[in-house]
Amino acid sequence: RNRARRYLPGSGMHVLSAQSLFASGILQKALPYLEELANQTGLVVALGVCWRNRVTYLYHHRKNGLPLELGRQTPYDAGASSLGMVLLAQSTDEQLQEQFPAGVIPGYPGNFSQFMTDIHKIRQQGYALLDRGHLNLALPLAPETGAALALSDFYEIEKTPELLELLKATAGKIDTALH
Repeated sequence: RNRARRYLPGSGMHVLSAQSLFASGILQKALPYLEELANQTGLVVALGVCWRNRVTYLYHHRKNGLPLELGRQTPYDAGASSLGMVLLAQSTDEQLQEQFPAGVIPGYPGNFSQFMTDIHKIRQQGYALLDRGHLNLALPLAPETGAALALSDFYEIEKTPELLELLKATAGKIDTALH
């Protein structure tokens, strides 16, 4: 506590944060495969989870070897992210209606009807592909992980099948390592 009797994050918060980040084992076991994917593609590689309508990136490797971020601090609107959209698609229609009762999805550019159309397409395809000025591709990991894997910052739609295969292969390696 400080002089104003307010609590501030101290070393205990950092210990809890580090323990929670590595306790699940997902990051520790996925890390070699995520780095391999980043080296293969030269693209942004992300591993994240979704809580309510926000994505938290456990791993975020920037394009072309720029600094790696583990446990990226700022949550991101799920509706603006392929990773977020593929994770939201894991919810039922009823759960999504309860989650967004006003029909507004933060970060999503359209209305609730368009959002649900996109969610159904993602469920059918098994992946999310978003064009937000650059292409973003995401694939869920095994359902019990609650996580997804994404590639971002590519511009040629023709590369999607090749990148999807790389994502599937990496997701398979991560799922195998976790089980």
